[in-house]
Amino acid sequence: MNKVEVRAGGEPCPRCSGKPRLTATIGERSVPLCPECDAASPAAGKLLAYFSAHTSVLPQDAAYVSDLLGQWLASMSRVPAEPKSDLAAEAEAWWARYK
Repeated sequence: MNKVEVRAGGEPCPRCSGKPRLTATIGERSVPLCPECDAASPAAGKLLAYFSAHTSVLPQDAAYVSDLLGQWLASMSRVPAEPKSDLAAEAEAWWARYK
């Protein structure tokens, strides 16, 4: 099992360049929790709502936020990864259009 690290903020969102609330790093993969891009996701939306109301996790909410983090991380594992681009195949397809 990969180590999971969650931290506040992080690099700009790769989808919209916005500022993420959190960034989860799982193995080599870093995933931002972006207020713009992730608001429609039920699991992410609950976590975003919490951090919209609170700048940090309140001690009495630690278990609740932990559960929300677990739901968000679990939802990411259900999203299929985008297939990696094969540059050679893309170049060949492009070239075939002009032959």
